[in-house]
Amino acid sequence: MRGDRDFSSSNSLFWLILLILAAGFFATGFLGWHYGSRDYFAVGGLANASRTINKLMGAVLTAIALIVPLASNLYTPKLVKLIVQHPVTIFGLGIMILGNLVVLTANFFAPGHPWYPLALFVSVGFSYAIMAVALPYLYMISRFLRPMYFIPLLARRACATLQRNSRRGATRRQWVPVFETVDVLTNIALTALSRGDLRLVVMGLKFSYKIVESFIEMSDQERDRLREIEPFFVSGMTREGSGYLQQAGIWPEAYVFYQFVRVLRQSDRKQEVIWAEVGKLLLASLRRSVAQRRTDLFDLHIMTFNSLMQMAIAEKSLAIFQTLSYQYRIEVETLLDYPDELRACVQHHCHYGHQAAVGELGFGKETVLYDTGRMCVQLAGTHRDLARGVLEDIIMDFWRHAIEEQGHIESVCWRAVIMVYWELRAAGVDDIAELIRGKFLSDDFRHAQKLSIILASNQPLHWEINNRLLRFGYIRKAAAALASQFVDSLAAAK
Repeated sequence: MRGDRDFSSSNSLFWLILLILAAGFFATGFLGWHYGSRDYFAVGGLANASRTINKLMGAVLTAIALIVPLASNLYTPKLVKLIVQHPVTIFGLGIMILGNLVVLTANFFAPGHPWYPLALFVSVGFSYAIMAVALPYLYMISRFLRPMYFIPLLARRACATLQRNSRRGATRRQWVPVFETVDVLTNIALTALSRGDLRLVVMGLKFSYKIVESFIEMSDQERDRLREIEPFFVSGMTREGSGYLQQAGIWPEAYVFYQFVRVLRQSDRKQEVIWAEVGKLLLASLRRSVAQRRTDLFDLHIMTFNSLMQMAIAEKSLAIFQTLSYQYRIEVETLLDYPDELRACVQHHCHYGHQAAVGELGFGKETVLYDTGRMCVQLAGTHRDLARGVLEDIIMDFWRHAIEEQGHIESVCWRAVIMVYWELRAAGVDDIAELIRGKFLSDDFRHAQKLSIILASNQPLHWEINNRLLRFGYIRKAAAALASQFVDSLAAAK
């Protein structure tokens, strides 16, 4: 908050100084024109005005000559074209050149010529205007050194080109700038990653998502036009893979997703914010695909999530794996209207729980046990039949394997099963709760014994602060109240 206030104060101070300078230019110009001698100005005034404009133009060109190579070397050579073609650059240099031409032309008129007062007025006006805009113009040019300024420009240009090409149809050459921008944003993210600038990495990824979002929102007719051009693929793509993507018409989205994975492969376990951001962008992309009924993209999203889960296991980062596991759970809930894809997601989620145990990622499988349980409770509240099918066919099998392992995994699994059972009871989903009871909790006294231990430490907050904040096996108040009644009734029965 303090940083925002400091930035706002400095920004206000800049515009205040600019306003004072503008008032000073106007005041001095008015005084000279109204009270001074125009005949005296004719002696050397136009020459001085011409020299002043030339010096300012030289300073501006020097600034541009420094900014262009510095920015292009730091980030991407594509900035050269962006800076040179930007309207601000063209307008500022154009005004200075025009002002110089006006002053030169005014020198052709003698003081007694009928047009001399007009030529003098226009020349003086241009000279003062150029001096007045010199400072803000240099400020605008210097903004190209800030990624926060030029990255949105790159993305907006790419999206505008994409929309124009998709509406009118275009050749492969006309599509090149769009995919070049994706490459540029990826390279900026990788460069920032090597310097540890995570904010810039996240920004590059976010604006890459803006491009893939535009691809997802294309109409069927626009996608048909895109199929007519030769596709763009990442290096190393097999002929069979390229053929599938081309036939399915999903190669543009795949191109961007590959760049996401490419950035993550260069990151490490200490940069978990980048993994969380990529997962969030994939969820946003999946929601957009569901809204646009782009069922052809569902498998691509699931594959990309699977790649992230596998890389998190390879990195042996529990924090990253837990973040992705939660996002995987949200991915499942996003596909409620598509049961086949939803069931595939649940199967994959459980698979990576097994893989976490094989890869010796501590508490990885336990995380998936809790997350699949929470997911089951969430599904049961809105899609009871679907939740029952997923529970019977996938999750219960996952629970059985965990219980057979014995030891710590077994105790965690019992806690997850009991948590799901009582959450379902509290939600009024008694038929699915009875299914769990019949398969796992038929022994009431054993159930009550485990439950009393769980309730004794049923606190909402985790021991350490993390992204989840709440304990994985926390039983909420309504469910905990029913569970306590069950324990008390069995205790009284004894």
